[in-house]
Amino acid sequence: MRKLVASIALVWLLGAAQPGRTQDYPVRPVMMIVPHAPGGGVDIIARIVAERMRETLGQPVVVENVPAAAGAVGVERAARAVPDGYTIATGDQTSFVISSLTNSVRYDVLKDFEPVALLSTSPSALVARTELPSSLADLIAGRLDLQFVEVAGMLAHLRGNKLKVYAVLSDRRSPAAREVPTIEEAGGPRLHLTTWRAVWAPKGMPRDVIARINRAVAAALDEPDLQRRAADLGQEIVPRDQRTPQALAAHHRAEMKAWLPMIQAASIRPD
Repeated sequence: MRKLVASIALVWLLGAAQPGRTQDYPVRPVMMIVPHAPGGGVDIIARIVAERMRETLGQPVVVENVPAAAGAVGVERAARAVPDGYTIATGDQTSFVISSLTNSVRYDVLKDFEPVALLSTSPSALVARTELPSSLADLIAGRLDLQFVEVAGMLAHLRGNKLKVYAVLSDRRSPAAREVPTIEEAGGPRLHLTTWRAVWAPKGMPRDVIARINRAVAAALDEPDLQRRAADLGQEIVPRDQRTPQALAAHHRAEMKAWLPMIQAASIRPD
């Protein structure tokens, strides 16, 4: 009996010493890798969410920007991190979809990461310089007249009357620019392009730790102040039912499936 009791006590002590359990995690700051430059759409939402996550986790979430190779460098660093809950990554369809299809990378974005949660979306828009004329001279001369940009990235220029916006590439108007018609309302084809951001963890992270991070993200996204700040920046927080790891996994697979044939049709090859 003494041996049995001693064995049970030893197992309990060993279990209590294991890191990463929900009741212990986190015991130090968490690093959030952002594979994009400071000031962009991904970086802005990452920092807003990170500062709110501290309230739930009880530890700081420190954002580190690793902008190189269209996000591939930062994504690889996140993929190679120890899956102990102290390194996560926030990216978008550029860094976690397109980059892996157009660069020679040493990771698999679907196999080397655990999905945590979708964060926000922002439709793209067709924009032009304000003095764009109706002759073809500038177009023939090769100067840039039209461009597709994310709404979140052009709001300041739109509000400063530095850009002309023809339409948003969405089936509904953007709350951040309600005066801009949808592509269909403007008489164009059904061409929709929406940017999105999400949080991932390295493959192998304990499920209970992923759940803890997901709850922290979801709680942050529920805050009215965060939602207002995101809206002012042209980003829309995703609904609650889209913030689960399962929802992100399904969305991520669908985006990979959608972008692959377009990249192949454009004959874009890994560098």
